Amino acid sequence: MDSEKIYEKLNLKNPYPYAKSLNLSINHGPDWGGNSDVFSKFIEEKKPNLILELGTFLGNSTITMAKHIKQLNLNCTIIAVDTWLGSEEHWLTEKCNLMHLYKNFEFGISAMYDQFLTNVLSEGVENYIIPMPTTTDTAYDVLKHNELSFDIIYMDADHRENVVYNDLKKYKNLINENGIIFGHDIDWDGVKNAVERFCKEKTLKYNVYNDNENHPKFWKL
Repeated sequence: MDSEKIYEKLNLKNPYPYAKSLNLSINHGPDWGGNSDVFSKFIEEKKPNLILELGTFLGNSTITMAKHIKQLNLNCTIIAVDTWLGSEEHWLTEKCNLMHLYKNFEFGISAMYDQFLTNVLSEGVENYIIPMPTTTDTAYDVLKHNELSFDIIYMDADHRENVVYNDLKKYKNLINENGIIFGHDIDWDGVKNAVERFCKEKTLKYNVYNDNENHPKFWKL
């Protein structure tokens, strides 16, 4: 679907002209699997027209998908949903708490959104990515209201079990026939428990895929 039509449907303005004026340095942050070959595998398999990403952080996975879409010359748009405020693990654990390192909360509010836009611009894929700065709950209601459905949904937002489970229950309704739902961090208890619970209730199975370092990190329904 044409990105301008999606901006209009979602009542959003293109944020990239604004981002160009920020004059920020590129900062992709940690990889966290965002460059995995899994993304190109599923895009080549589905040749999607519309992709939804739940949780994008600084955009590594989003950019990886967009670059592959561009390479394949697909008429495809990615809607990237994130609050850009950080999840529980970013606030409570030293391992994940990178906010202070990247000055993303330097003035008490998140600057991750601006950094995300800057990173996307730096890779020249802004025509493929529409950021939607809200929660997964609100995004679902808006996307459903606008009758948008997706060929691929990638889930890597809040990792708490109840949130992942509720996202699965809702967003399963927005996937096209034979579409792909997959996600990251199946080695996290919250994610694994939610996926297994959902699959048990729906009599589904999920597969696990390794990242580029051969770690079992990705899941797919």
